[in-house]
Amino acid sequence: MRARIQRFLMKNVTLSRVIVLSVLYFAIMVLAAFYLGVFESQATYRERNAAIGMPLLTAYSFICNYYLLARARFCLYEFLTLNQLIRREKWVLNKLVKRSWLNFKVAWVVGITITLVYLYTEGLLAVDLDPLILFLNVSAVPFWSMCMLLILQLIFITRLVIKHFLDKERIGIFGNKKLLPISDLVISNTVMTVFFFALFPVFWINKDIPIIDKALIIVVLIAIVSLLFRPVIKVQKSIALQKQQALERINNSMLVIFDHRQINMRRLTDDPERLRRLSSLVALKQEVSKASEWPIDLPQSIKGVLVAISIPLSWAIGSLIETFISTVL
Repeated sequence: MRARIQRFLMKNVTLSRVIVLSVLYFAIMVLAAFYLGVFESQATYRERNAAIGMPLLTAYSFICNYYLLARARFCLYEFLTLNQLIRREKWVLNKLVKRSWLNFKVAWVVGITITLVYLYTEGLLAVDLDPLILFLNVSAVPFWSMCMLLILQLIFITRLVIKHFLDKERIGIFGNKKLLPISDLVISNTVMTVFFFALFPVFWINKDIPIIDKALIIVVLIAIVSLLFRPVIKVQKSIALQKQQALERINNSMLVIFDHRQINMRRLTDDPERLRRLSSLVALKQEVSKASEWPIDLPQSIKGVLVAISIPLSWAIGSLIETFISTVL
């Protein structure tokens, strides 16, 4: 598997192939579930939603996990190129491969553990159950494993960026363009995460969900998005501090020019050298003041707005899907 991850990163496997495999998995699992069970009564709505929701989120997580690696390699390569650090590309690739392989193993261990604990607490840890229940129990393993892998990969990539790519010497007032690949990676990861949570209403179709459950999902989403935006926040705080210090130095230099206590000080209008220095300081102050503290351009800002409205929009779409499914099924 580790070799496959490396081949994927080196050959840049097309996302379309991964999407096709994921769609096939979703279709096969849903068809198998509907073949094994009949979802006509309200008592079976929970199983029906699980039969749809688990393979849907599993397939989506599978796509995201592959896309995360491809996007991370692409954006970090762009960052290394812009900052003349291309010699570190091999190190970045090895880091992605080794940690992704470790995350893959940990995710499956955690996924199997969560499934067994849940089945035990629900009294479903048995082999003489209804075929549909047995099928859902087995499909819960890849569901939890892929979800855990997605979370582990998001945390790993975010920490990798903060620790190895956002050193203080690389963050400057006028160096935002060199940090745009990092911001692009952050936005991409956030979009995938938001849409992952946007799919959760599938589990709520035809069911009364307590407000606390919805609030819990929102809280978890906010916590993960806050984690993903840590690189951008770190850059913003660093640039804001640098701007403040630079403006203080400029203001102090301007005060020296206007200091009449200096000996043999000529009038400002009669001193070309002081006028030249003052003009340069004024121009520099304007340039520093206009410099953006955020390493995000307009297209990335638009993506951020779309991310912000995607959750309520997706839940509105989910209600329409619920109506459709209720009508059809």
